[in-house]
Amino acid sequence: MTTKEALIQKTAQLLKEKGYFGTGLSQILQETNIPKGSLYHYFPMGKTALACEALEYHAQLQLKRFQDKMRGQDTIKALEGIISIMEDDLVQSDFKFGCPLANLSMELNVEDDTIRHTCRKLYTEWEKGLSEFLQKQKISNASEKSKLLFVMIEGALIMAKTNRSPVYFNIIRNQLKMFINS
Repeated sequence: MTTKEALIQKTAQLLKEKGYFGTGLSQILQETNIPKGSLYHYFPMGKTALACEALEYHAQLQLKRFQDKMRGQDTIKALEGIISIMEDDLVQSDFKFGCPLANLSMELNVEDDTIRHTCRKLYTEWEKGLSEFLQKQKISNASEKSKLLFVMIEGALIMAKTNRSPVYFNIIRNQLKMFINS
């Protein structure tokens, strides 16, 4: 793994757990054992640039995981797979890890347009991938439904984390057939 990759991966992990303001450059450097000069060599714009790269890294990993779960599945099983990815990550972290895109979108929406634009772009990629899948499955209003599904999943993630209970993911699962067929 390169120095740049180590910085990005560690930052993605910390953003998932602690958000932007809870993730300090000194912690990233300490946990990766990388000198400060290397960070600014790869990320001259500092923490914002590093956070954007870490979000890209996380989003691409998640998108691949989503695609792997959807491949060869019928619509309901594919969507249950996406829900399970988000639920399993949260439960396995003892309700510590959220979605870095949601974390940073809420933390920095007004303060940092660079991160907001990055989050918007990445959410759009997720929605587009799901919309294309739903279109192939001949689901009506695929674009709108893909957006709403991510809204429901991210909402369930927030509620599950807040209440330390995965029950919110089950609520979505229980409504999938009705939602998809509407």
